Amino acid sequence: SLFGPELFAELVDHPFELARRFWELLQETDDFVPLYEPECNIVCFRYVPPAVQGVPVAEIGRYNREIRRRLIESGAYYIVQTTLDGAAALRVTTEGDLRGLLEAIRENGGQLP
Repeated sequence: SLFGPELFAELVDHPFELARRFWELLQETDDFVPLYEPECNIVCFRYVPPAVQGVPVAEIGRYNREIRRRLIESGAYYIVQTTLDGAAALRVTTEGDLRGLLEAIRENGGQLP
């Protein structure tokens, strides 16, 4: 059926499952911080490599905002910015190559002073 349970599962369950997997992937890293457990297909997180660990959250937010700008300008990924706890964070809906996204964030973050 065009509007039956299969469509609902495809539109809701699958994206939520991807978000959950991405959240778990973030938790397995030492340099990404998932900011809350996802309740839908949106995952918010910050990239916090050793070079910026321990600095004020506002500075980490500026660092993540600059990484986002570079990713968008490269055309490789489009991710949204949001503000949590008074500082910028990265926000994605779970589509595409999530491991590739993490590597692109690391690569762009490593190019910043």
